[in-house]
Order: sequence, then C-alpha cells, then structure tokens
Amino acid sequence: MFKKFKFITVIIITIALTLMGCEGGSTSPTIKVTASQPSISIEASEVETHDFKQYFTITEGSQNVTVLDTYLDLSALTQAAGSYIVTCTYKTKMASIIVEVNTSTT
Repeated sequence: MFKKFKFITVIIITIALTLMGCEGGSTSPTIKVTASQPSISIEASEVETHDFKQYFTITEGSQNVTVLDTYLDLSALTQAAGSYIVTCTYKTKMASIIVEVNTSTT
C-alpha cells in the first residue's frame, strides 16, 4: 500500500511541475556588457555633460537592455587632464573604456 501511495505522489508532483513549467535545470539568459571602443578622448569641459552611456551595450539573452546612468562608475573621472577608467556594470558583468581628458582649449 505504501509503495502505491509513494508512486502516485511522485506522479502527481511530476505532473504538477510539468504544468507549472518547472523543468528543473533551466538556465538564466546570458548577459553581455560590451564597450563599443577601448578608449575615447574628450575635453575637460565635457566631463560633467558627456553621455558615456553611448559607448556601452548590454544584452540579456536576445534582449537589449537600456544602459542607465546607475550602471556607470564615473567616480574616478575628474576634469583634470589625464587618463581615467569608466566602467559599466550590469548584474555580474562589466566592461570598461579609458577616457583621456584633455585640457580645454577655450
């Protein structure tokens, strides 16, 4: 009697999981964060207004994800002439570009 009960329980659970779409072992979509170029050069006067999002692309599976300001790390970037790294991070993936800041000529 116990074997029949156990067998029926396993069948019911299997059917329920199949109907709910739970097949076990499903993988999450592949996430990619890419930079369109390795480095850029801007004037010091552009540092605070430059759109750095344009240099990054994020995909999750086959879907494009909008690059938001919150995904960018601009914390090292200043208006002083020099080289800086700007990083875009989405979930566990990241990409970076080097930003060369030049002294403004105006």
